[in-house]
Amino acid sequence: MLQEERIINIIVKDQRGQATAEELALLNQWLSADPANRQEYGELVLAWQESGRLMAGQTFDTNAAWSKIATRTGAGNTKETPVRHIRSTPFLSRKRWMLAAAVIAIFIIGGYLWNHYNTTWQELVAYNNQTLRLPDGSTVQLRKGAIIRYPLTFEGAERLVHLTGEAFFDVQRNETHPFIINTSHAAVKVLGTSFLVNTTKETDEVIVVTGRVSVTSSAAAGRQVQLKAGERTILQNDEFRQSKVPNDNYIAWNTGLLDFKNAPLTQVLEDMQDYYEVPITLDNQHQEAIAAINITVRFDHQPLEQALEEIRLITGLSMKKDAGKVVFYMK
Repeated sequence: MLQEERIINIIVKDQRGQATAEELALLNQWLSADPANRQEYGELVLAWQESGRLMAGQTFDTNAAWSKIATRTGAGNTKETPVRHIRSTPFLSRKRWMLAAAVIAIFIIGGYLWNHYNTTWQELVAYNNQTLRLPDGSTVQLRKGAIIRYPLTFEGAERLVHLTGEAFFDVQRNETHPFIINTSHAAVKVLGTSFLVNTTKETDEVIVVTGRVSVTSSAAAGRQVQLKAGERTILQNDEFRQSKVPNDNYIAWNTGLLDFKNAPLTQVLEDMQDYYEVPITLDNQHQEAIAAINITVRFDHQPLEQALEEIRLITGLSMKKDAGKVVFYMK
């Protein structure tokens, strides 16, 4: 595909909310390369928006559609009134008519594609931890509060879903149709593997269990990391921080199992806090001394109170509840 054709395709996908992070990065790079590109982009978006208004009216007249698009693109203008030309080149003319063709294709189908796109995408809000089976046989274990958008059938070259929150994916392998998860910060791309994605307003976290995963920043063009089994990355402020995964406790919300072997107490309490969703901290006065404690302990679906009591007995620390949080301290 020629470069200009690819840009047109990305613009159309962007306007329909289907562009991947990699495609958006390419579009941003193209926009930054030349002010004329930004002007052309504005013209093309106006044409697309005009087509959207026509479709919203539920009147799918092909001749009217061509007339509207021709007005926006400057084509078919037979009056001798001044016309503002951004850049009179065959490239611009071809780009506009390519967009017009894409818009008219939607009109010719009589609005079916527009409605089909909106109705065949499903949104699932996980009010409790639950498992979802996707159309390709992949499974997603959603943590309570997660939101996933996915199509009823995967069509085209990519298997695309959108995620907010935390979920564990076990993706069926398909080397010709990569699986892509779009978050607010990145695109996570795999061919077939198992991994965890946790996306919040501030960060994206990806932990790989099997296979390989590619993570691309949405904001920073070309910024990407490759992860293999046992590795994790955190994307924050457009920067990646990679590390090894020390244990399997990141998935305790699904397995109910927390297992620590000679682990720093600070790490133990941090993982417990995430699992039980209760703030657990150390007393400021002796924090440094308490943080030096390492313990070995295992919790298997144990209630919070039992787990806290076991920590107290193992460490010899005292415990109190203060303003809705649990505090461990030395007497």
